[in-house]
Amino acid sequence: MAAMRAFAVDRVTDSSHLTGSSESSETTKHAVTASYAVHWVAEKGIYPEGNTEHRIYINQFCADFSRCMHAAIDRAAAARSAFQTDPLCSEVAHHTEFVKTRAASFYGQELILCAILAFLPSDASPSSSIPVMLVGESGAGKTSIMAKVAMIASLRLPTCVIVARFLGTSRDSCTIARLLPTLCAQISRAYGQPDTVIHADLSSLIALFHSRLALATAERPLVLIIDAVDQLTDPVNLVWIPRTLPPHVAMFVTLLPSYGGHVDGCIPLLRGAFGPDVPILSVSRLTTEDAKAIFDASILAASRTLTSSQQSLVVSAWSASGIAPLPLLLRLSVDQAKRWHSYSALADCRMGTNVPLAIQLLFSLLERDHGEVFVRHALGYLTAAQHGLSTDELEDVLSCDDAVLSSVFEWWLPPVRRIPPILWARVRQRLGDFLVRRRVS
Repeated sequence: MAAMRAFAVDRVTDSSHLTGSSESSETTKHAVTASYAVHWVAEKGIYPEGNTEHRIYINQFCADFSRCMHAAIDRAAAARSAFQTDPLCSEVAHHTEFVKTRAASFYGQELILCAILAFLPSDASPSSSIPVMLVGESGAGKTSIMAKVAMIASLRLPTCVIVARFLGTSRDSCTIARLLPTLCAQISRAYGQPDTVIHADLSSLIALFHSRLALATAERPLVLIIDAVDQLTDPVNLVWIPRTLPPHVAMFVTLLPSYGGHVDGCIPLLRGAFGPDVPILSVSRLTTEDAKAIFDASILAASRTLTSSQQSLVVSAWSASGIAPLPLLLRLSVDQAKRWHSYSALADCRMGTNVPLAIQLLFSLLERDHGEVFVRHALGYLTAAQHGLSTDELEDVLSCDDAVLSSVFEWWLPPVRRIPPILWARVRQRLGDFLVRRRVS
């Protein structure tokens, strides 16, 4: 009698890395090994069709396998349910996905990127004891730079804890009162501390946030990324940002030059708040050569090719302003150019020479393709809403707008006068990443 052994291994991965640690999570293995003794038939091997013993063996193996798989699925479902009901995990997952999306479209800016990465904590050069400020005008690419910094930091410092917040993109990142509790909870959980945060007054939350930064160690440094503080609806003159960082902590903050409303920009405000030695990095415009390289790479990534005349049109549009385009203008230019055909007449290939004109061109094409009244009213309602609108809310509002209904149902009357969902779905798909999506409860 020869013995045969079969085994099945089920792996369940711990999701604790979503709490901010980039350290490789431990993988729990649930291994089930079952041994079966069965006669081996030399001519036919395992032959359940004509051998009762083999048929019993196969049936038992299938039953054992089914039992193990059911147990694995139940464990995975329980873990996923726990993740979905954990608001902190949902918040961190949202910003993690935001990092991946923005970092994927990052090109160029090597100089400013190297300057920022020099402030990451390391054995050779400890991190700055003061938060690093990244200043740049709207559309300069600050968000993409911060996303790229988060991705590189996770590779350079595999044991570090990365906490990233892109303010204004989720319900818990719109105000300081909602932001600080999630930051404290994420840092606490990443370092194995209780993550319960009592919603006290603002001064207590700020003190708690500052104390949580001290949890960083040389073995597990902390990298904190706060993008677009100007998006906070209740800014309090940056008093919540620590003036001095604990050891092994790096903090990067981005803001507009106009933050604070000072005539001379935000730099005097930052130096007055954090001292004359505060690191301030300015996001400069791209060079024309870098802009062209980024544009060509983006067109190639979209599996498109421009004719020489179309390429000359793009360069001429950028040259009309006399300065290199902002990253936002690059994105708008790529979005427009990748819709051209090789047979398109040059007169039909239009390109905005600056950001406002490029946005106007995008809107005019949307109105042409999807209806002027519908597009204007839909985008107008989104702009008027303080925190945006959900798809259902926007459809409800548009369905109460007689001008929109009359434009949509010009040639027929439906049984129910309500905007078809496909209309906004098409506009939303066309806008793509130009339409900011914010996670809500």
